[in-house]
Amino acid sequence: MDQSLVLDKERRNFQYHLKLGDMDLQEFVAEVALAASRTLRKAGGEVDPLVVSLLRESIRESLRKVVVGRDVCGLASVCRYSEEYDPWSE
Repeated sequence: MDQSLVLDKERRNFQYHLKLGDMDLQEFVAEVALAASRTLRKAGGEVDPLVVSLLRESIRESLRKVVVGRDVCGLASVCRYSEEYDPWSE
């Protein structure tokens, strides 16, 4: 998916920041997987632990394609020039 937005024929890139509080990325992925499983249950589907595990792995792989960490962030101008790192490494 293209991460930029075209306004007035000009491409603009946006940065999004997750406010995870005391959660790490793995806990966030687990929370999203549980939300997806609750939605499947509401739709009448039977959800067992294997489905939740598969959802978690699928969500993690999807997010891993687009989520990066930055070593210095706070002010927008500083964040833009900070070094990226892989927040998924364990």
